[in-house]
Amino acid sequence: VWPPERLVPVHRGDVAQTTGLAVRDYRDVPQHAITQGCVVVNCVGTPKGTPAVLGAVNQEVPIAWAHAAAAGGARAFIQLSSLSVYGLAERIDRTTSEAPVTNYGA
Repeated sequence: VWPPERLVPVHRGDVAQTTGLAVRDYRDVPQHAITQGCVVVNCVGTPKGTPAVLGAVNQEVPIAWAHAAAAGGARAFIQLSSLSVYGLAERIDRTTSEAPVTNYGA
């Protein structure tokens, strides 16, 4: 368990009215957000929106943070995602092929 003083939550919002690190757009990673040896965990995502919104939130955000993590010397980048990429599969394991049935899963 990480001590609370070592966790830095990042969220959208007004910088003056929040705790943690506030950003206006999750794709804009502040330079000071990543420190050498840290672990970056991304759980930003949405199942709703236009294909453009789904792409921005579910693809561009994790890519931006993964690149920032690598450039900043993070020891790991963890991406929490959705099982929607497997569509209607009844059993999901390492061998399950991706078969999304919605834009969210794609």
